[in-house]
Amino acid sequence: MQRNGKWLSLMVIGLMVLTPVCMAVTALAASDAEELVWPLPPDKPRVKFVKILQSEDDYTSGFFKWLRTVIFGPGSAENRLDRPFSVAVNSEGRIYVTDNGRAPCVMVFDESGAKPRVWRFGDSGRLVLVSPIDIAVNEADKLVYVSDSGLKRVAAFSFDGEFKFLLDPDVEFGNPTGLAYDPSGDLLYVVDTKEHDVKVFTGSGEYLRTIGARGTANGSFNFPSMAAVDSKGNLYVADSMNFRIQVFDRQGNFLRTFGSVGDGPGHFSRLKGIALDSDNNVYAVDAAFNNYQLFNSSGQLLMWVGHGGRDKGEFMLPSGIWIDEQDRIYVADRFNSRLQIFQYISYPDED
Repeated sequence: MQRNGKWLSLMVIGLMVLTPVCMAVTALAASDAEELVWPLPPDKPRVKFVKILQSEDDYTSGFFKWLRTVIFGPGSAENRLDRPFSVAVNSEGRIYVTDNGRAPCVMVFDESGAKPRVWRFGDSGRLVLVSPIDIAVNEADKLVYVSDSGLKRVAAFSFDGEFKFLLDPDVEFGNPTGLAYDPSGDLLYVVDTKEHDVKVFTGSGEYLRTIGARGTANGSFNFPSMAAVDSKGNLYVADSMNFRIQVFDRQGNFLRTFGSVGDGPGHFSRLKGIALDSDNNVYAVDAAFNNYQLFNSSGQLLMWVGHGGRDKGEFMLPSGIWIDEQDRIYVADRFNSRLQIFQYISYPDED
């Protein structure tokens, strides 16, 4: 009887411990079910929050994630983002994130198979990354390009993370940062922040030409940072310390510019990553505002998403941004050590 009483007591204690946990999990599930959209009703939603990725725990069931946290503590997952800087996604469902925190690498959230997993590359092997910044995808040749400001080089890896080659070794970089690949022209654009220009290569790494020099005139740059290419092959450059975005054609000719310095909507302060959706709207991340702003192709402000904080849809010094073929928006939320994913909502009847 004493033994049965002992086990009964343990069961009661266990239920007392687990009941609040189950209630918390249920409440969390209910909370997560609420859709977060921008702008707020009654306006039509244009962007909605999808999910957050931080580590391999994001592909683990809720109970086992909770159990690992209880036993080993929060942040115990081996493959976990530290200081994500930028992101790119290939057509197979692999999400590549450059991380230049305590263990520089490219972290891969691999959703290409039946069972999602997280792995990394660039932290060992023939080429070890020092300070990876941006990343771009070449689907035809199944390559990912990674700029490294510490190595002062741009490297090409296979989709599986195998080092392939460096861009033309005869070309010297001051500080390679932003990358953008134009598949229709087989052109790889490399923003060199320290040299205040954009260097142009073929997809196989051959140097072609340089766009721009330091200055404030149209076609000149002042510490440019990131870049993107639209569906027509036009190049968009975040001209960060001129507080504007400049647009060039495939031959490097200046087309137009928009933006100015300021602390309100439609202005720029610490301009970082840029990207374009299927409607050719331009997305511009601003680390000072802790948000990303949406402009139409003419540079007119449409809306913005986010502010400072740690909740869903909030940011702490965001940097890179990528938009995939399904108009999913990926933002490197740098000092929250995570990747936030959103969905752009298009309304064809408005065209």
